[in-house]
Amino acid sequence: DPDPAKVETFVQQYPQVKVADSLDVILADDEVRLVAGAAIPSRRCALGLKAMAAGKDYFTDKAPLTTLEQLADAKAMVEKTGKKYAVYYSERLHVESAVFAGQLVQQGAIGRVVQTLGMGPHREGTGRPEWFYDRRDFGGILCDIGSHQIE
Repeated sequence: DPDPAKVETFVQQYPQVKVADSLDVILADDEVRLVAGAAIPSRRCALGLKAMAAGKDYFTDKAPLTTLEQLADAKAMVEKTGKKYAVYYSERLHVESAVFAGQLVQQGAIGRVVQTLGMGPHREGTGRPEWFYDRRDFGGILCDIGSHQIE
């Protein structure tokens, strides 16, 4: 993160962490096998492409990309490198009710599941960063809500 205050807060929380001076240091480090990022959504794919080109798997927050061109680029890089481009869909994978529903399906308590759909409330809230209001940066409402509410 280019913000030294955020880096310092992270270091205080995790004092064992080794801080890298730049992305290039991370990409050049042979011990690093996975790059995790939560950049502005429109920049997430570019970071993933760099990571995979450097021989790393990539793990990002949702939405993992904002355009169909980025999707094509990510698919091509996965095919070329064999590396993973993984996405953290927190509402599906980390919310207790969604995890419980998945367990019920695995136990056979529910018939054949055709689709899951999350209809949880989604408010504008406070403290949204400026990029959240620029469609070029966040990709639009379908990239935000649609990327994790329908599966």
